[in-house]
Amino acid sequence: MLDYVHASVHPVAMAPIEFARLWRAEVDQNIASNPDFATGLYASLSHLNDANTPSAVLDDVISQPWGQSRRDWYDAAAQIHVGLHLQAGWYVTATINIDCTPGRDRDQKDNQSKLDVLPPPFSAWCEAGTGDQDGWLSWDHEITISHKMDHDAPLVAEYPPSGVPLEIGHTEPETTIWHLQHDGGVARWPYGARRITLLLCTVKLTSRGTALVLPKFLDGTPLIDPPDRPPPPIWIDPEMTP
Repeated sequence: MLDYVHASVHPVAMAPIEFARLWRAEVDQNIASNPDFATGLYASLSHLNDANTPSAVLDDVISQPWGQSRRDWYDAAAQIHVGLHLQAGWYVTATINIDCTPGRDRDQKDNQSKLDVLPPPFSAWCEAGTGDQDGWLSWDHEITISHKMDHDAPLVAEYPPSGVPLEIGHTEPETTIWHLQHDGGVARWPYGARRITLLLCTVKLTSRGTALVLPKFLDGTPLIDPPDRPPPPIWIDPEMTP
């Protein structure tokens, strides 16, 4: 399961919409050219659309718009990507409990009032509109995250004060991948959730620096070493349109 852990599309100097187009094209190409990938994607998709699968397990990566319950192969590809990186120890996850659920993106003032009571050391702001993210979540002193990798191998990472983009409600699968590769992490507050989930990188996976300050390891190390030379970005002409 740990053989396929990193996508080849990297987001440096690339608008999110262009990254989305290239990332989806890569998924399509892998389905057409890699039978093992296609088989794994089908199995993952069946699991995602199983009514017995807890939505909380899924919504932390991506979540559906109102009224849309079934997920597609892009959703499954994002779940596989995040799942394999979590198993390898290249990503870790943590939960911040919040005693309320988010409103719609346009309910900026209501969402902000809910975020204003986050427990220390966390703080967040949100914005309405169509920017690259819905807001920002940060912490003003060290946080320690305990994580279980493949076969329950322990990993404990300590992050210095830093922050990551906040995504509220529905988000597309490539948006989560974009933030993880471009910013080093993302905070997800799905519709109906009384929690914010942090997905954070532990190692450098592209040649570009990220907004997130990477951690030091207090216990354990990733099961797979990161690339000695992180892949270079795909440089995109800013005049290009998808």
